Amino acid sequence: MEETSNHPRRLGLGNPNRNLNDLPKEILVHILSFLLTVDAIRSSLISSKWRPLWSLVPSLNFYFFNYDAGFFFRNRTNEEYRAPFFNPFVDLVDRVLNTRPLGSPSLQTFSLSFPYFNEYVSRVDSWIRCAVTRLRARELDLHFCFDTQFHNFNDRYDFPFSVLRDGCVQVFSLAGSSLTLPVDMRSLGSLRSVYLKKIDLTDEMVRDLTLGCPNLEDLELHTCEWLESLSICSTRLKKLVLEYEYFTHAMHTLEIDCPNLCSIRLRNCGFAHYVLNNATSLVEDDSLVIVNEVSSFNLSFS
Repeated sequence: MEETSNHPRRLGLGNPNRNLNDLPKEILVHILSFLLTVDAIRSSLISSKWRPLWSLVPSLNFYFFNYDAGFFFRNRTNEEYRAPFFNPFVDLVDRVLNTRPLGSPSLQTFSLSFPYFNEYVSRVDSWIRCAVTRLRARELDLHFCFDTQFHNFNDRYDFPFSVLRDGCVQVFSLAGSSLTLPVDMRSLGSLRSVYLKKIDLTDEMVRDLTLGCPNLEDLELHTCEWLESLSICSTRLKKLVLEYEYFTHAMHTLEIDCPNLCSIRLRNCGFAHYVLNNATSLVEDDSLVIVNEVSSFNLSFS
């Protein structure tokens, strides 16, 4: 009988000498995509076939606490927890970005998480420019760990939001940083989702952000200080989350005018007044969730 195309021997599955090297390049790249970036790069030592594969992986993830897994379990002193201690990790990120070949596929995700110090500002600036402009990352996830025991208040990275104009980032996450918005917020139409955590934001900054990103559909603000009387107006926004870890200082008014909003979650915000305009779909779908420690507040619809 003629062998069919899915016969085990035709596929080579019955060959005891067959190994990982015999798999198609696409499958090997898919396997590498589940590894930490450092481990994916180490795979290039296996053989010449593996050498270029790490540059085809769709995501680059740099997490210091995976690079140095024992960091949290050691007794650290002020002298040890300074910029030079993190130089090997910073050098690694430099090498990976500098050696990723020109013409490599665009990145799906660029993620970075490490304890930032001002000594690294030029290095971090160059990483972000590379991820946004050269590697064309669609998701940018930045977490700058800040420990008041070891950091000075000025040891906060100031993210230059205007760099996103030069790329195609659709999902942007930023934690533990300062944020500088450009005077002209135009040309930021690629952004679909913005997640900010522990960022100092004024009411005006949030207003400029929502107006300057006309295609923004998902906005989450977690423990962002300095907000007082907040107005969010967007024709495209579908999801809004505003949360604090614990009840913050009393704030005056939260006014929302987003006709396509499908979901709101508010937690420990402390606004005295909540005003929802054009919120018919929210009320009908029971998609408004308020978890608040204030015993009484005013909620009005129009």
